[in-house]
Amino acid sequence: MTKKRLLRFSPYLTFLFCYGLVTIVGLIPGLLYGNEMGYWLLGFWFILPWSALLCTFFAAFLRLPLYPLLPVIAGSWALWIPWVTFGPQVFPQSLGYGLIPAIIGLIAGIAAPQAVRWYRQKHN
Repeated sequence: MTKKRLLRFSPYLTFLFCYGLVTIVGLIPGLLYGNEMGYWLLGFWFILPWSALLCTFFAAFLRLPLYPLLPVIAGSWALWIPWVTFGPQVFPQSLGYGLIPAIIGLIAGIAAPQAVRWYRQKHN
């Protein structure tokens, strides 16, 4: 894969890295004993929502292949990780870890090129 192609697909690679990191840290036995709150805050309130939002935005903005499926992937992964790590009681709030930010990123990534085109037409 050439460097240009690799840079083009960097939103997908970043998404896989962030979600993979949270998955690995959450599923390593013995790593969470005493550190659950830190893992919860770092992984579920910082890494997952921001990576879902930004990666989906850039994938939609660049019109990468399969970009409409990224919210489904982010949402299902962000539902599965807390369920395995902490149990089924975290289901309602786990929608906010991946699905909702990814949908917002998808909408913003689709709307941004149209807003830029509209702005250029109006001011040129």
